[in-house]
Amino acid sequence: MRTDAETILVTSYGKPFSEKSLTGRMADWTRAAGLEPGCILHDLRKTLGQRMADAGATSRQAMAILGHDDIEHAELYSREADSLLLSVDAKEKVVNLFARG
Repeated sequence: MRTDAETILVTSYGKPFSEKSLTGRMADWTRAAGLEPGCILHDLRKTLGQRMADAGATSRQAMAILGHDDIEHAELYSREADSLLLSVDAKEKVVNLFARG
């Protein structure tokens, strides 16, 4: 159940989690899932940002999904994805060059 358009995860009372209570629930959920201690929401958001950038999402799209106030954070993911794509493309060019030679 959602209380408004901004809130996705709510307590059993239908209210938004406080930061402290959401952190505690995240620890419960990661433990129940058998994940290593220390999996935190920030890492989950970062992974989502990286995956969106890898899939070609724009910095503005990342901002909208992740709730960033400024474009600098969102562009970190785009730069990392662009760097990876450029390195893969460069490697393929070198491989193709030697394959022809």
